[in-house]
Amino acid sequence: MVPVFLPLYLPPKASGNRWDYRRASFGQWIDAEDLAIQGDGPLAQGGVRGHMLCWSCNNFTSRWGRAYQEWAVAYGSLLGQLPHGLDDLGEMAGFANIGRVELRDVYPARFARQALSMMLSISGSADLGNREPLLRGLVLGGDPAPLPEGMRLFVALCAGPHGRFAGGPWGIPSYNPGTGVWTWMLEAVLPPIGIQLILEGDAARGFGIDISEFTEMPVDNEVSLGTDDLQLGFSFSPYPCDYRSAGEMRSAAGPR
Repeated sequence: MVPVFLPLYLPPKASGNRWDYRRASFGQWIDAEDLAIQGDGPLAQGGVRGHMLCWSCNNFTSRWGRAYQEWAVAYGSLLGQLPHGLDDLGEMAGFANIGRVELRDVYPARFARQALSMMLSISGSADLGNREPLLRGLVLGGDPAPLPEGMRLFVALCAGPHGRFAGGPWGIPSYNPGTGVWTWMLEAVLPPIGIQLILEGDAARGFGIDISEFTEMPVDNEVSLGTDDLQLGFSFSPYPCDYRSAGEMRSAAGPR
């Protein structure tokens, strides 16, 4: 029987993925003269989606979507409570630190499995799941387990203004000339959340909170999580794992 792949929302529609948008290519993003670019693709209504999972897998993984939705609501609430406007923070050099943040009554393991489901989807083929069956097993309800060696999973608080998706069966490569290290990564950003999976290379390239250990927790564990060092990122850049503010990007570019 040939599986039928459904047009699904990425991330789940209930997490805020419901607005119209226009797609921009990487080349258009690079050539744009303004950081807040406007894509020139056809208008897509009702949120970002694609043919990603078969019916049975989607039916099963929908149980993780609620945890992702709750996390998105909590992060969205944080953006609404900041003492400075997002426009002002977006012009700051460096990263704004939100300070003490606590998420109450969340399911970390379920959130991590939804994040991994998204990463398998944007990889664009079955190659990643075939190479790393543990990832597929976690998404489909397997026992808690650490991620494969070298992999790290991150969640970022992102104020936008763009969505950003970086996929492929091997991820997107990035070379650091200072260290001589190549890093392969997958990313799905739709504010207020950015998910990054470092497949191989420099784990320090991830931005936000390293949630890799969430895959080792039972899926029914409901906990409260706190951090004293939550940074605010932006998606002005087309490059995966680049959450610099507009002010930081302009500063790095120098005078025109």
